[in-house]
Amino acid sequence: MASVVRIHGQSVVFPDVCANCLQPASDHAILKAQRALGRHREAREVEIPLCSSCYDLYQGHTPFHRAAEAAAKRMPIALSIMVASGIVTLISAVTGLVGSLNVLASDRPAWPWIVAGTGIVFLGISSLIWYLSRRAMESPLPQEEVAARDCVRILDFSPDITTFRFGNDAYADRFLGENPGSSLVVG
Repeated sequence: MASVVRIHGQSVVFPDVCANCLQPASDHAILKAQRALGRHREAREVEIPLCSSCYDLYQGHTPFHRAAEAAAKRMPIALSIMVASGIVTLISAVTGLVGSLNVLASDRPAWPWIVAGTGIVFLGISSLIWYLSRRAMESPLPQEEVAARDCVRILDFSPDITTFRFGNDAYADRFLGENPGSSLVVG
């Protein structure tokens, strides 16, 4: 269950434990929020304490993200190979068909069919690589990463009031203890 806490004043003190798992904090992540007031934009930044493993999850330094970045790099190459092999296959197949229409020719060339077959193989392999890369990029974030990224959120802010949502109720209780001008929002 998520706790919503409203704090009055500019200074915010976060307990020196990880906001996600309550382990000793070793890193700090910057949490940013913006809002527009007509043409004017206001921003609010706070540093939230995280342990090293939750910090890596929060920043996206995980095997999941490395795999997604590798997939993103493979996709344009696979798409280029798909287009090139498709064009070569089409031209070779048309050349082979035109050559085979000449029924009286005794020495019909085999190269158009060999090139078309090779093009089909390249087209199939590159299509499979593109499909698998796309699936890797569109797969949902791991649950522990979602929890680390949602451990603290700024719901609303004004110059003197900030409303936070905490994913960990025990951390929200510690936050309330560290900030005497804060209150738990019910409902």
